Amino acid sequence: MKFYNFDIASYCANTQHLDWQEDLAFRRLLDAYYWRELPLPVSIDECCRLVRAEKPEHTAAVETVLREFFTLEDDGWHIERCDREIFKNRTRSSLNNYQRFRSLVLARDGARCAYCGAEDRPLELDHIFPRSRR
Repeated sequence: MKFYNFDIASYCANTQHLDWQEDLAFRRLLDAYYWRELPLPVSIDECCRLVRAEKPEHTAAVETVLREFFTLEDDGWHIERCDREIFKNRTRSSLNNYQRFRSLVLARDGARCAYCGAEDRPLELDHIFPRSRR
């Protein structure tokens, strides 16, 4: 994802107790989660590498944040909200692609069925048989 909603009020309410390093670690972990659209790696060392945490205090901050805010599952570290947002974005993106494609096809065919010429019914991209299956 190139963009994600960031609820500043919620973030501040839930992270006031974090020190500087932990706050930075959390923000970088969130960015990595959304950018990759995947859970963070199971290995804490890999998570540290992903967010450029090199010093011992940085790696300690990453581990603290992972254990407090993330849930470790078989495929990696999860945050439920991130998973929901990524799912919504993928669903929205797929729907937008379908709608764009549909409008291009209908415009190309003059808002008529390419198979039977009908214009008086709701048109779908393929409502009879695809030409490739004839």
